[in-house]
Amino acid sequence: MKILYAIKNMEICINSVGARIEYFRIDDENIIDDLKICIPNYGVDKTFRYPTDGLFVNEEYDVVSKSEDMCVLRCVSDGIESFVVYQLTQDFVSVNVNVINNSNHTIKMNPAVVIDWKNDLEDTNIVSEISGCKLESVSDFVEGKSSYYVADLSGESHHKKFGLKCGEKCSISSKIRIVS
Repeated sequence: MKILYAIKNMEICINSVGARIEYFRIDDENIIDDLKICIPNYGVDKTFRYPTDGLFVNEEYDVVSKSEDMCVLRCVSDGIESFVVYQLTQDFVSVNVNVINNSNHTIKMNPAVVIDWKNDLEDTNIVSEISGCKLESVSDFVEGKSSYYVADLSGESHHKKFGLKCGEKCSISSKIRIVS
């Protein structure tokens, strides 16, 4: 299901498959090629038993609620429950990802929000930001046309794995701010 938003001069399409932003346009110009939610992991690591971009990237999320400025999506797989909340205003789009381990074992985690920008950030009026999260801290780094928001417990490594115990919750957040 495609969920469309038009706020001010922005158009945003959220796809319920993967809870991803399919496109994000400002003044009819594509700003983002893709924004994907990678749970429980991002990247190739032989110690994970999940695909490169995690379990949920191609899963259909249920739309829990939808309003003119917010969309909440939910998906459950392998005892992992994922909630993705998009909040939209004239000045920013934020994504908050909450993960709950409902299984009976610890799950190895390295979640990420990955943004593939259409152009380099230097040429636009877009700023990507990080907000806080629970259980783990969040690291941000930009490489060329991509921004990665990856869980990081130590503050030293961008790809730090951690164990999410049964009943525990973690979250990761990012914000795309439009600068006038």
